[in-house]
Amino acid sequence: MYLKHLKVENLRSLRSVNIRPSWGLNLVFGSNGSGKTSLLEAIYLLGQGRSFRSRLSRDIISRQSDMLRVVAQLVNPEEEESTLGVEKTTSTQRYRHAGEDVRSASLLARLVPTLLITPESQRLMTDGARLRRRMLDWALFHVEPQYNVVLQKYRLALRQRNAELRTHADRLALVSWSREMANSASRLHAYRQRYSDAVKGPLDSLVSELLGVDIDISYQPGWDTDFELVDVLGRGECRDIKRGYTSDGPHRADIQFLVNGRAAHNVLSRGESKLFVAAVLLTQSRLVAEQGIEKPVILIDDLASELDSRNRYRLLEALRRCPSQVFITATEREALHLDTWPCRKLFHVEQGVCQEVI
Repeated sequence: MYLKHLKVENLRSLRSVNIRPSWGLNLVFGSNGSGKTSLLEAIYLLGQGRSFRSRLSRDIISRQSDMLRVVAQLVNPEEEESTLGVEKTTSTQRYRHAGEDVRSASLLARLVPTLLITPESQRLMTDGARLRRRMLDWALFHVEPQYNVVLQKYRLALRQRNAELRTHADRLALVSWSREMANSASRLHAYRQRYSDAVKGPLDSLVSELLGVDIDISYQPGWDTDFELVDVLGRGECRDIKRGYTSDGPHRADIQFLVNGRAAHNVLSRGESKLFVAAVLLTQSRLVAEQGIEKPVILIDDLASELDSRNRYRLLEALRRCPSQVFITATEREALHLDTWPCRKLFHVEQGVCQEVI
């Protein structure tokens, strides 16, 4: 899927957006505060139903309005066109696709898979495992049709087990929910292990190209998989009752990134870390494009920051080989050399107005 036409109304500082993006690269440039990032935010809204900068609608609606609207004309791999729209007020939200209301934001995610890289993305290396699990879940949502169903079943069982741990109400119910967790856990583990194994080779190749270092991925499933999870939960039951939560299972899974055998964030500079995280996410994008139904839309905010000209060129070349529509922001159009891109468009944002530059 790619965006053929995009119209935005009343999103933060954006006053007027009515553009026809390229199916390849789209460079959005302008001074700080002009609305560049808000354009990426609009596309993210189409794919996620929410902003990546705030979960509160009042924070993203223009101060001069009480409603925002983002509408796009989409083209799927069969060249079929459809319209997707998102409307939000401070208290309501509405999604529509092909003239019908959409009840679930998960359908938006399937229609417009969005992969976002911002200066905050480096937290993937340094923050808790939750961000890295979300990275896994995003990819598997798009490449394994049943993954999300299994994940939701596991999360339900985990919530119910934690509730029983806190109330001590019914030990039989506790055992029952432990079994439910274990049934879903084995499938989640199989999905995640298979995906982690598939990522290693392509990621190693891309990191070597961008950084010239060897990397390894250490997938940690969240429990000792030499034993069935139901047995692990049984042995840890007394401990979990004291703590009031479940200590073992896929909800504790993690992926560690190692460079030459050491944690990546302890080895790489900030610029190198930016390239490393970009390599991780671009590898994800390629696998989703190859194995999933839709090709992701890649959004990169402030690509040029913390990268010298050589590393900017390397990253742009890696992006060029991705089978995705790409949107990049920069303060100056000259910051990025785009001569190798056969299909590209430039858009200038000034005082909330976005216009194509010929």
